[in-house]
Amino acid sequence: MENPHLCQPLLNRKRAAHEVNSTLGTLEVWNSTGTKELVYIKIGRAVRYRPYDLLAFNLARLRIRKS
Repeated sequence: MENPHLCQPLLNRKRAAHEVNSTLGTLEVWNSTGTKELVYIKIGRAVRYRPYDLLAFNLARLRIRKS
């Protein structure tokens, strides 16, 4: 049985920025400085993101407010 996460198409920076509620420029800074642990894949000059990694990034930033 194949891993369903491996079958998902890779996303470009613009789409990834939308998925993590950020800007394209912010993602570029995060990648170049390593300030955020957002996994990306370099294919030549292209930078791509796996949807699973974007989801994991969003879940790691999730905070539940206790009343």
